[in-house]
Amino acid sequence: MFAATYLQSTAAQWFDPYLKDRLERSPEQQRAETTETFNSFNAFLTHIKQNFRDLDESSNKQQPSLETGQNERSWNTTIED
Repeated sequence: MFAATYLQSTAAQWFDPYLKDRLERSPEQQRAETTETFNSFNAFLTHIKQNFRDLDESSNKQQPSLETGQNERSWNTTIED
């Protein structure tokens, strides 16, 4: 639930039904997706990525990356490590 405190705007609105379900219902009455989202950070990330993925993903991969000079690795590779 801590990660959800960083959500803003559309993402916060998207998460609101999960939060409401979690706070207003007993664990037995909650939707399975709500339980999964709150019990697993990986599930939370998966749901975020499914709903807010980069729609221009393919063209972003084709853009040249900035060089950092760190062992000739690109800026994107350095960030991902």
